[in-house]
Amino acid sequence: MLNIVIFGAPGSGKGTQSDMIIKKYGLFHISTGDVLRAEMKNGTELGKIAEGYISKGQLVPDELIIDMLAKVLDSNEETKKSYPFDFHLAIRYRLRGRILEVKWIVANKDSETMYFSIGGHPAFRCPLEKGQSQTDYYLGFDMESRGNPKYHSISRRGLYEPQEYELPLEQGLYRLERGTFKKDTLIFEKQTTRVYLMRPDKRPYVTVTFAAPLFGIWSPPGKQAPFVCIEPWYGRCDREGFSGEIHEKDWIQSLAPGEVFEAAYFMEFS
Repeated sequence: MLNIVIFGAPGSGKGTQSDMIIKKYGLFHISTGDVLRAEMKNGTELGKIAEGYISKGQLVPDELIIDMLAKVLDSNEETKKSYPFDFHLAIRYRLRGRILEVKWIVANKDSETMYFSIGGHPAFRCPLEKGQSQTDYYLGFDMESRGNPKYHSISRRGLYEPQEYELPLEQGLYRLERGTFKKDTLIFEKQTTRVYLMRPDKRPYVTVTFAAPLFGIWSPPGKQAPFVCIEPWYGRCDREGFSGEIHEKDWIQSLAPGEVFEAAYFMEFS
């Protein structure tokens, strides 16, 4: 991988040189100045902090600029073919020790209320060792109430099924079975904010923490794939029989013009 860093005073030609290098070598260009201006324009939390430094004539700290670097998607003619709103989406990743933070920032750039859903799809290796199988591993839940967690599944048409199931726990843990994912994703609503993936000796090696109202647990049905996904969601697929408007969808998120949505989840690795 080739990385080129260009330093220089304002107006010294950094942008001009970058444009020439991009055209000649087909590289991707990241301008921290452009990133900073976009954050302030979109009114994000980090953008407001940066404005505080700039208004005092101070330099924006390096740590703040690093936090702003993200995967970004802005609405364009292509996105509008399937999603009719003007928006700004940024996804940030920050590693602190053994904890990886993933943060979503969604800004409504449209002139009307914008409806959306967003969620993560992190996959974790399971099993970890040769000679082990997925059925040697456990899931743990920080339950807000006693009893077994309740979940729903997805139909063959990709819709939320109304029937509710229980995930049977033993001493607070669920041992994965060959049929755990036979009906695809397990969808949990408003029951916990922390889920553990555990080794055969019942020690957690992944902890996922979130504030999202829903989460899914998934692995490809019937394939014994070497991974399990623990997915925080703000929104989900339509329920069976739903025929309403977008603002009537279960768990749909909404933003008024100019509003910004920010949320995060955390993955800790032991």
